[in-house]
Amino acid sequence: MKKYFLYISLMCMASFMVNCTDINEIHDEYLKNGETIYIAKVDSIDAFSGDKRILLRLYSKNPRISSFAIFWNEMIDSLIVPVENRVSSDYFDVLIGDNDKIMEEKSYVFEIYSRDEKGHRSIKYEQIAEIYGDSYRSTLQNHYYKSANFDSQTSSLTLTWFSSIDDTEIAVGFNYHNKQTGVGTSQIIGVDDLGSSTIIADIDPDYPVLYRTLFLPEPEAIDTFYTAFKEIELLETVNVALNKPVRVSDVLAAYEGHLAVDGLFTNASRWVSTTPGEHWIEIDLGAEYDIYSLATWSGASGNFMNPIPNFIFQIDVAGLWKNILTVSGNTNPQYRVEFESVKTSKVRYFVPYSTDNTRLYEIAVYAKNKVGSSVR
Repeated sequence: MKKYFLYISLMCMASFMVNCTDINEIHDEYLKNGETIYIAKVDSIDAFSGDKRILLRLYSKNPRISSFAIFWNEMIDSLIVPVENRVSSDYFDVLIGDNDKIMEEKSYVFEIYSRDEKGHRSIKYEQIAEIYGDSYRSTLQNHYYKSANFDSQTSSLTLTWFSSIDDTEIAVGFNYHNKQTGVGTSQIIGVDDLGSSTIIADIDPDYPVLYRTLFLPEPEAIDTFYTAFKEIELLETVNVALNKPVRVSDVLAAYEGHLAVDGLFTNASRWVSTTPGEHWIEIDLGAEYDIYSLATWSGASGNFMNPIPNFIFQIDVAGLWKNILTVSGNTNPQYRVEFESVKTSKVRYFVPYSTDNTRLYEIAVYAKNKVGSSVR
């Protein structure tokens, strides 16, 4: 029995000695080149994306750091950046892409190591960032506008906007020729200031009016992206019935039909029909226009009153009257309506039957005419 226990004891001692030898060999493998010394890595990193470039802002106050080693593309590309002439004691900026390090448009994982003058380095710090370029730019669209109405009297352009469809849109820029100064002018309006409509003053319509939309792919991106410039077609709203020849169904006293298209709103300048019966006023526009809107002002004694409840607005098509609007129950003495544009050279305002006089201060028929450089 004693021999048995002695045998077991000798086996255990042998096993312990072998295990100790293996552990020492592993430890020696790590120590043969000396102890590895790591310096502190950067505290944090901000990435500011751009157009085929990126700005990395490395935050560290460690005075031992003499340079940074930055790797990307699975360590295929790299950059050694010495810490010199830093603008802030808190951070160090590294711009990649404005040199021979061309940045493709894609997502990157950057690996950053701090290094000191003795060659010691930190452990790895990873930063994920997106680089933008032509592919992103190709997805951008100009901010759409509903209408662009030019007023030749004030030389101003009123743009009515649709809502923005891209939350990365930041502004809309305009290039035009200033009528007052005679020089080219650029203007940028922030998306929050566009509102539902924008008025641009002092435009010379003999030169193109261009606009484009500005985008930031990320709130803190270092580069602004633009759509291509697009010319705004200048359209002026014109009352094509103004001072045009008219015919009327009937007239009360001196209130003749031509007084309803003279642009005046006085009691003496009205067309007034007899009563009762069918009444109408026909206007020869003198040329074909794409008309899109009708307005009437009715009243008496210098006031807008006595709205015309029931009427039909018609256009001449090959010598026949075609109904465009049929209105009943109107209660507004200052009536205006828009409709799908139609081309015609004659219009008629037709009251099928009335027990009262038809009293029109004015009737206006609107078309949009191209003006300035957009005509050519």
